[in-house]
Amino acid sequence: MERLSSGMRINRASDDAVGLAIADKLSNDKRLFGAAIRNVNDAISLLNIASDAQSNQSSILSRLAELAEQSANGVYTTQQRNALNAEYQKLLQEFGRIGSSTSFNGLNLLSGGRGQVGGNSIGLQVGISGANLSNLNVAISDSGTLSGQVAFDQLRTAGLRGSMSEQSLNDYYGGNVFYTSIVDQTGVSRQIAVAITRGMNGSTGQQEVSLQVYQRVSDTGGAGASTATDTVTSASDTWVRGGQVALAIDSAGKVLTTGLTSIGLSFANQSISGTTSLDLRALQFSGAIEGYRVMTKNFMTIVEDQLGVSGPVPEDDFFNDLGADSLDATEFIMAVEEEFQINILDPEVANVRTVGEFLAIVALKLNYNSQPGQGVIDFTGVESQSRARNALDVVRQRQAELSTSQGVMGASQSRLEASLSVLGASREAYAGAESRIRDLDVAQETARLVAAQTAQQAGAMILASANSQPALLLSLLR
Repeated sequence: MERLSSGMRINRASDDAVGLAIADKLSNDKRLFGAAIRNVNDAISLLNIASDAQSNQSSILSRLAELAEQSANGVYTTQQRNALNAEYQKLLQEFGRIGSSTSFNGLNLLSGGRGQVGGNSIGLQVGISGANLSNLNVAISDSGTLSGQVAFDQLRTAGLRGSMSEQSLNDYYGGNVFYTSIVDQTGVSRQIAVAITRGMNGSTGQQEVSLQVYQRVSDTGGAGASTATDTVTSASDTWVRGGQVALAIDSAGKVLTTGLTSIGLSFANQSISGTTSLDLRALQFSGAIEGYRVMTKNFMTIVEDQLGVSGPVPEDDFFNDLGADSLDATEFIMAVEEEFQINILDPEVANVRTVGEFLAIVALKLNYNSQPGQGVIDFTGVESQSRARNALDVVRQRQAELSTSQGVMGASQSRLEASLSVLGASREAYAGAESRIRDLDVAQETARLVAAQTAQQAGAMILASANSQPALLLSLLR
């Protein structure tokens, strides 16, 4: 009766000690399978969000390729190309916004895991144990604003100084210059150009990339106006260098920075520290990293021997500093040539001022070169025919990378759906096994109760009949 009233076959441990232990374990595992199912459903939702975002990015890339193809044609005027470039840049901004803002529960899904614990993948717990077979890693894509690889050795070794035309700026940096806007403290939008150059810190031996930031001559006050680093030489020039900021690179080619780079600029006597909107954590530089380090160590030894001192190497106007130390620059270059068995030509060092620029020349002489890397998408534009052709190659490469990423994401979704099916079947099987042990078989228990009640009633009837026999005999004797 107790079992029927509770619906349980085991109401206390004494009913079935072994069965209770097994049922408890099955119950625990069943709940874990339920949690694993929720984990997988969350991951599927995450991938659905990322997949939809990448589909939009793919559409943007298609339009960018169309604009680049159109601008690469020689029949358009500068004004028409500027109109094409206006749409191109706006689409680039949206491409980057999608890459930077697409997230799930605070995890950015399209920036390769930058700035978050876990790196470039999310580990999912889809089993009920801590073993590796219970874990799945879902890759986080990197299709955000700055993705891809830049060949460190293919960058310019020095920034273009002074003021210049826009054509000169584009011709000098090729695909490694881009245009953006910042707002000064008066609320005025100012256009700037940002280019990447390479070098090395002579004090630390650390590879560096420098952001060379240019501002419009019209924003500085015209001919004779000075910026933080240069002076406008001609009012007919379009751009003048306004400043630069150096960023170190580690041995793996990653930029050592934790946030957006910023630089102080001056616009017509209105000072402003404006961000360049470059998240350089996504950049990966290729090149002979260790070769550079060995070269720099030897270079430092030469400096110490020639100057007779040890310690940091002067960074700015290095060759001028040599003169201050009563050392002829020609002697120093000859010492470097002898150490590395190379020949450095006068034109190559004519405009060199810093250690980083000089080291870059030495590196080229030592064949520390990598294969040309693919430019990053933010560094493209279609405001000129040559830039449009470069942009077309970059965008097409990004389309191929994005397609690959979408394929990987789709495969992860299929794998998770298969895992979800297995987990659902496992939870159902565990629930059934637990029920067969713990729960009461009502039909069987009811049959037992009815049988017991029937036997009890039959016994009572027989006993009553037996009790009536003596009374019947007495009545007959009367």
